[in-house]
Amino acid sequence: MTDTGPERMEAFQARGVAQGKAFDEQCRLVLQGLGFWVNDRPFKVTEVGIEIDAEIKARSGRPYWCEFKGSWHGSRPGSRRTDTVKKALADALLLHVAPVDYPPVLLITSHLPIEGRSGAQMIRTALESGALKDVICLNEPRDMERLRRLAADGPERALEGQEKLFEG
Repeated sequence: MTDTGPERMEAFQARGVAQGKAFDEQCRLVLQGLGFWVNDRPFKVTEVGIEIDAEIKARSGRPYWCEFKGSWHGSRPGSRRTDTVKKALADALLLHVAPVDYPPVLLITSHLPIEGRSGAQMIRTALESGALKDVICLNEPRDMERLRRLAADGPERALEGQEKLFEG
């Protein structure tokens, strides 16, 4: 007997939740390994009506808020799904335009959007506007180097190398 209808959708959603939790755990371990302090669970920002995946602090004590978007399965993992990018950027934009001064937002992902697609353009616009501080792909050495510098040196030097973000 094959899964059809609601059972198949429930199984699909359950796999997505499990993959999201696994990616969340991986992000926290990577960040801690680079020297960031990392809070242990997502938290709500009730004044804005959103939830943020993590607060991290560089060795200097400077805080950043992170959105984790990733998985290793499916045809459009990580930030290759436009709806996934929209959700992360909506949170970053709400924090950016809020009257309170919130920490800068980092998008940490398993896969970058493909250059020329709408997800890549949305991220570029968010970066240029200042709503998003950086996007880091855990599978890209240049991104991991920027993240390492952010942990150690602060934001000015860390963003060197941000010019080429997306896969072609």
